[in-house]
Formats: sequence, C-alpha cells, structure tokens
Amino acid sequence: MKPVFVYRPFEVSNELENLGLSDEGLHQAVDAVALARNNCTPNDVPAARGLRGWMDGTRSLRDFYCRLGWEKNEDDHISSLFHRERLIKVMVSNTDDATGLDLDRQPQNRSRKGPATDRAVSMNQQLDLFEGFDQPPNVVRLAQQTGLQHWFLCVYCDDENDIVRAELSLPAVCEGGFFTTFLKRIVLTGHTDDDDGSGVRVRRDGPDDQGFEIKVTRKQA
Repeated sequence: MKPVFVYRPFEVSNELENLGLSDEGLHQAVDAVALARNNCTPNDVPAARGLRGWMDGTRSLRDFYCRLGWEKNEDDHISSLFHRERLIKVMVSNTDDATGLDLDRQPQNRSRKGPATDRAVSMNQQLDLFEGFDQPPNVVRLAQQTGLQHWFLCVYCDDENDIVRAELSLPAVCEGGFFTTFLKRIVLTGHTDDDDGSGVRVRRDGPDDQGFEIKVTRKQA
C-alpha cells in the first residue's frame, strides 16, 4: 500500500498541529542535523556525519519541545522525544535520497537500526487508520490509538551539493533494521509544486547564526 503523501502547506500544518508539533521546531532540528554534518572534516571517522547529525538533531528536538510539555525518553535504548498524553514518540534518522519526494520507492535509513526499532515500528501497524470522508483525498486521520505512534524525522543531506530534504514520517514496517513501508509521510522540505520544474534554493539560518543553502528539489515523475 502506498503511504499517504502530505506536502501541501496547509495540510502539513494541520497534520503537525494534530500531532502537537510545529514547523518551527522540526525545521530547527533539520537545520541542526545539516549543520552538524557540515562541521565534520575529512579527518573525522566515516560514521561521524551521521552520528553527529543524529545527536544534534535529537538534542534540538528536545531543547525546543521539552519546554512545551514533551519529555526526553530512552526506553529500550531508543533516544526519542515523547508526549505522554498523546502517546507519540519522535526520533531522528538519517535517510537516503528518496526523502521528501513522491517516488515509487520509500525513504530508507542510511544505517541499520537495532531490533528495538523493529519492535517499535511494528506497533504502528496497530494504529487504526482510515480515509476521512470530510478530508482531502490524500489525508488520513487516526481513528483510534491502540498504542504508541513512533514517528521519525527523516533527514537527507547531500553534503557535497548542499541539498537537504526532510519529512516527518510514520513507518509501518522495519525489517532487519531498515524501513520498508510507511503509513504516512509529511513533507517538511523537499516537494515543490512549481510549473516549470526548476529547483528552488532557500536560505535558512541555523543555530548560532550559521547560514547555509538548502536546495529544494521538485518531485520526480
């Protein structure tokens, strides 16, 4: 089943509001991931970019949202942002070039997750999802929460070309440590609906007033 792909600004805002999240807090975390990766040098170990991006992205989420009723969580050795009343967890993941684009393939994490993540994602399959008749065709609402929702802030960085795409997504299956199926994908940076198909460059200021260019690319047919 193809996941619900949410990219129109007003739909993205509605989806995030329903989750108790905001575009500002998530974009700050995406910026933190990109900046952490950019701060690595050729002398760092191969895994440094991914590790530092994950660490700084997770810290940014917690810094922003823990003052708004969320809390940090380390259950089953998975570092997450947790809302106890909403039963929602948000985790950061470095993902591949399918991130933020409406393709035949889905985003996949760049490094293998552990068995705990496989178990956590499997809980998402228990969520009762249905198409709301009073909603746009590509909007799916949660009908009933039967357990925790495990959302992932998926971030793709092409470090050589300064391309960053990101989405907040709800995976349904994680097999052998890799995402294979999603229920919903909420695009934060990546999809443009322009007519001429040209890419759009957006200047964003990251933490400590460090600026960098984000290239937003149009979805591929």
